[in-house]
Amino acid sequence: MATKTESGRKLALVIGIGKYEHCEELQNPENDANDMSSILESIDFIVTKKLHLKRAEMQHVLIDFEHSIEPGDMVLFYFAGHGVQWEVCIKDQNYLIFTDTPNLDGAALNKSAINAQNILDTLSDRNPYVTIFLLDCCRKYHLRNPQVNARDPGASEPKSIGLKAMHKAGTLIAFACAPGTIAIEGKGERNGLFTKHLLKNIKTANEDIQMILRDVTNGVIQESESKQIPFVTAALLKRDIYLYSQQTKRPHKPEISDQDLNLDEEIGCGAFGTVYRAEWISRHNIVAVKRLHLTQLDKEAQKEFFNELSLMHSIHYPHIIMFYGACTERGKYALKSTAENNKSNLDKADGHSEIRFVLLSPYDKLRLVGRYWPVHEKSTAENKKSDLDKADGHSEIRFVLLSPYDKIRLVGRYWPVPEVNKPNAVILFVHGSGEHCQRYRHVAHFFNKHQIPCVAYDLRGNGLSEGQRGFIPRMDAWLDDLECAIKYIRENLNFTMPLVIYAHGTGCINCLAYILQRKKSRLDCQAMILSTPSICLKERPTYLAYFGSRVVSSLIPGLRLPLNGNYTNEYTDDKEIVAAYRTDPLVHDEWLAQTVCLFLKLGHLLETTEIQFPVPVMIQHGADDNITPIKLIQKWVQERVKGNDVTFKDWPGHNHEIHNDMRRENVFNHALEWIEKRFKIEQN
Repeated sequence: MATKTESGRKLALVIGIGKYEHCEELQNPENDANDMSSILESIDFIVTKKLHLKRAEMQHVLIDFEHSIEPGDMVLFYFAGHGVQWEVCIKDQNYLIFTDTPNLDGAALNKSAINAQNILDTLSDRNPYVTIFLLDCCRKYHLRNPQVNARDPGASEPKSIGLKAMHKAGTLIAFACAPGTIAIEGKGERNGLFTKHLLKNIKTANEDIQMILRDVTNGVIQESESKQIPFVTAALLKRDIYLYSQQTKRPHKPEISDQDLNLDEEIGCGAFGTVYRAEWISRHNIVAVKRLHLTQLDKEAQKEFFNELSLMHSIHYPHIIMFYGACTERGKYALKSTAENNKSNLDKADGHSEIRFVLLSPYDKLRLVGRYWPVHEKSTAENKKSDLDKADGHSEIRFVLLSPYDKIRLVGRYWPVPEVNKPNAVILFVHGSGEHCQRYRHVAHFFNKHQIPCVAYDLRGNGLSEGQRGFIPRMDAWLDDLECAIKYIRENLNFTMPLVIYAHGTGCINCLAYILQRKKSRLDCQAMILSTPSICLKERPTYLAYFGSRVVSSLIPGLRLPLNGNYTNEYTDDKEIVAAYRTDPLVHDEWLAQTVCLFLKLGHLLETTEIQFPVPVMIQHGADDNITPIKLIQKWVQERVKGNDVTFKDWPGHNHEIHNDMRRENVFNHALEWIEKRFKIEQN
């Protein structure tokens, strides 16, 4: 995409889904996506094309595509497949339907489909020059709940009602049909009607995108005899946006003058070079500059250097959010990048940024996706108005771990503290059943204020991490993933200070099982905080239940059982958190029967086996917890928990999630004081 005034990379994500497991298959989307990809590539787009994706696969495609976007890029998103608007329980939301989306009622769409507005927001938040959204998905999609057809109560069977208009500054959005109507499938033809006319007009040279879409609209109206009318909304901030310009400039050569860089202070050193915090003078940006330990390159080495340099713009690195270019003046070889992109990975809602990383589990090569939420530096003379200088001063950095078990990705978050203050401890959160690490953001922010960085990752099959929902292949996989996360903290984040594991609910089972089953390989942590461990449940399973679950799981491998129950005020007395959980698309409450069987077995083992803690441990529990009653936990601590430094803290008036109750600040302060005493940390 080029304009009369600017030129940048042209990125496109093209999705075509026609093969559905639970609803009518579509004949055109695969051809639509293939043809759209070909024509976009012919006009110099960098295209990512995916066909027949499942929901989880689409989430990870979006993560990767999001990370590839740099400020100023032109971004195009195209989707062909089923789409539906749900406007009863969740007002006027558009959902894109994927191959494994069940034929369910609309209230559950937020968990089984993907909200189109969220995709638009995510891509736009990367600060592109413009975002173009092309949705050829207003096709009929049947739902079980007849209320979804609110505009056509007389219909014989429930169906979708098309998509609702969407809005976002700096975007242009084109729907195959007007709100509330259905697109026409191109039966007997290669392409759907809307895409057919897109393909016909999209390659028009030096034509503004809005004019192209007018031609598309006219073509669709004429061919359908006004039965289908495309709908376009624009909130563009720029003029004269061309998809194809015959005067398109060559890509910018990523070379930067040494005189344009003012190296400030050394922030890291390795075998191949030294990393500095620097000012990019002409752009008034604070960047990271790696000065390589060499002064001269022969012709072969120089060729290799420039080949690597050309690749760095298109390759995603876990620690480099954006690569700008290099200084290649003889004797001054340096690579320039930034760890924080302009508004790129920042959570706009509350001013936090997050970095994803990937751990590779040594057990089964499973990729564990983690997240890192840092605390950024305040604006100083050396750091002019940092991109991370937000209202509340927190940063949240996403990262991805690669599990060595089966190469799936686990999404994590990292919350750092200002580099000017060396942290004295680091916390690793291990979340509970069916939730995800983003629910611990507020806990991380508390410890960040006290100069303690925090790390967390979505356990396999939870949150944004890959893996089947509600399924753990073996306990060893969980334990190896935990080891992998700690190894990442030690080796990739280079944290050598004491590490405190802060686990909740079934996350405590993860840690306790490690102590019992990995006695020969001590976990590299220096303290543990176990919050309401899910060991002694109120509804205690019998031996019959355990063996029954084994039989059922062997006879019906895919059977799912509820494990968490309804999320009510039994979990927390904070009504806002309860409401947020109920609409959170990343949580789940059903587990495969064989995983439930695994939990029952582990629970019985932990209840009946003495556990010797090799590090200081604090077990804290809500006195009003009706899920894991405190009397049973107290008895377990007295009879089974051993160690040189064991603390039990009960919290009167608190429920199961003590870190989410209204008086959670008291819980945080007590945990902070406990950590400070163990490691003699003095607050500034």
